Amino acid sequence: MKKTTRIIILALLALGLADAQVEFNFESVTEKRNNITKSLKTNQIALAWEAAQDPAVKGDKFTLMLREIAGAILERQWIYPGETEWPLIDWSKVNSVSNLINDQKKIIETSHVVAQNDEELAKIGAVVEATIIMGSNASVWYEDWLLSLAKGSNTNLKRLVFLTTKSFGEDMEEETGSTRIVDWNKWEAAFNQADKLGKALLLVCMTDLAGRNENYTKLTAMHLSVFEGTNDDLKAIALYAGDRSLGPAVISKWQDIADNHSNVKLKALAQELLNRHSVESP
Repeated sequence: MKKTTRIIILALLALGLADAQVEFNFESVTEKRNNITKSLKTNQIALAWEAAQDPAVKGDKFTLMLREIAGAILERQWIYPGETEWPLIDWSKVNSVSNLINDQKKIIETSHVVAQNDEELAKIGAVVEATIIMGSNASVWYEDWLLSLAKGSNTNLKRLVFLTTKSFGEDMEEETGSTRIVDWNKWEAAFNQADKLGKALLLVCMTDLAGRNENYTKLTAMHLSVFEGTNDDLKAIALYAGDRSLGPAVISKWQDIADNHSNVKLKALAQELLNRHSVESP
């Protein structure tokens, strides 16, 4: 398999699109995606992003490059079927922690809310590929970009990154030669300023990042703040991002939800996580 074909398939898998039961022609999508990649080699915005050294400038150029790739897709309204606004959690579709947001990916695919034809799917695949790769590297400039995205009003891009980001910071050590120090105060400040979707994005990325250097102190406090709040959607995301390394205080919150919460589906998610934790424990 050619590298470019493998990359676009990985990008589509992140969206849940590779097994789509829709009329996309994946050969056409791959060809169009390859053309996008080739065009970026001479695109002035992409070249300016590549050359930028200042983290703020590089972040700004990255946003411009994603908009250049996506065109109008990120600017139009994405309408969730049967709802007036796109929910963070569709409780009617919740069935397990591991599949908590899979329904969101399938809605994007099957309703054509985002990609309406092969060309648009290729564009979305290119955007997803770029953010997955940059998220895996987790350079300082991308970290700042992500925090800004979480606090900002670009809801479509924020949602797309939330639904497809995985293993944040996985290649950070490979890129820098060592696990760099993370300024958790910046993450906490961004979390406090973010909307619900932004908080969900940060919870997922922070949990991955904390595992890179085994530093869970600040993250634990933020998970506790979610569990002590009243938002079931964010509690579900905190369970989705849950890790036993967060410590006994957080695990106690899982148990309290499993035992006492009025939301039956949230109770089931907490119990599932507790069962997994029990199996993983020595």
